[in-house]
Amino acid sequence: MSDFEHKKNVLFNLEDLAELVGGDTDMIREILALFLQETPQTLRYLNAAIEQEDYAAMYQAAHKLKSSLKLLKAEAALQLALQTEEEAKKPEERAVGKIRALARALEERTKETIGAIQQSGILQ
Repeated sequence: MSDFEHKKNVLFNLEDLAELVGGDTDMIREILALFLQETPQTLRYLNAAIEQEDYAAMYQAAHKLKSSLKLLKAEAALQLALQTEEEAKKPEERAVGKIRALARALEERTKETIGAIQQSGILQ
């Protein structure tokens, strides 16, 4: 598996996050706890926006997820958030079906990331 393929499959990267915050374990815990608290709500917001075909709200939700996932180096979910964000800002296409499929994959991968964080034991 190439480095790129490996990075695509990473659920989150604790080492990179630790490096980013200078090894501050309290900050790591705070970032992860905030991610666990806010992300399910953002996913619900994204799904509601899709149901209402509110492309601005879809974009905002995907953008927020993208920022959080980027911080955690959650490459697999990050790529899906990027694609969702890009699709939501294409006024000429506005294919809600494509966005819905991307959002389902994004939600699944993000929930896997949440599970991996919870199982990591870092928050205990």
